[in-house]
Amino acid sequence: MSEVGQFRRANSVVDGEHCVAIVNIDTVFGLIPFAEHIHVSNGEIVSIRGYCDPRPMLSGANTSA
Repeated sequence: MSEVGQFRRANSVVDGEHCVAIVNIDTVFGLIPFAEHIHVSNGEIVSIRGYCDPRPMLSGANTSA
């Protein structure tokens, strides 16, 4: 069983060389909001950084068997 289902783009903002995309990731732990910061310079991707709140995943992993 896959832990990740769908990615749903909620919003995106572009300002010059920077783009931020907010997506909701449908997982077995529920919807997890995720922000992705992309920096582009001279037509090339310089960096991609992702940010999420891991608490839904951590609480799901801490359940006892």
